[in-house]
Amino acid sequence: PTPELVWRGLFLVLWAMWAAQLVWRLQEPAQAWRVRWQGGVSVLALSLLGVLMSLNWVEPEHRWRMVFGDTWSLCSISIGLLALPLLMTSLCMARSWAVTRPIVTGAALGAFSGCISALLYTLHCTETEPAFVLIWYGLGVGLPTAVGGYAGKRFLGC
Repeated sequence: PTPELVWRGLFLVLWAMWAAQLVWRLQEPAQAWRVRWQGGVSVLALSLLGVLMSLNWVEPEHRWRMVFGDTWSLCSISIGLLALPLLMTSLCMARSWAVTRPIVTGAALGAFSGCISALLYTLHCTETEPAFVLIWYGLGVGLPTAVGGYAGKRFLGC
């Protein structure tokens, strides 16, 4: 496998592990969850640093191709749609928890669902550039995260 392919999988696995850990801690009302945001932010910051470095090493005329690739218009929507069944299932499961932060819990469930769907989408997608993955996969994970936050407020709140 190419380094870009390994990076794409590693980025998504680390992000999914962070989201799963956050969900795990949010199911227990007494657990402190604020500290755990640092894991996701650090993965994102290191990835952004890698993307900026890779874009800096490429000729300016090739940067556009690295960011948009061939499938930018389908990627985020496909990941978001793939995440919906897992998000709805996990929200139904979370109704039995003692949720004290419904918006954060819904968003964390959405992020986890988005990461899992992005991992599944990588089996189909041929784009491997770090800039493409960070932007369009990130937006694809962001869609179920936002939907999860809204749905958490509506379905998990008191």
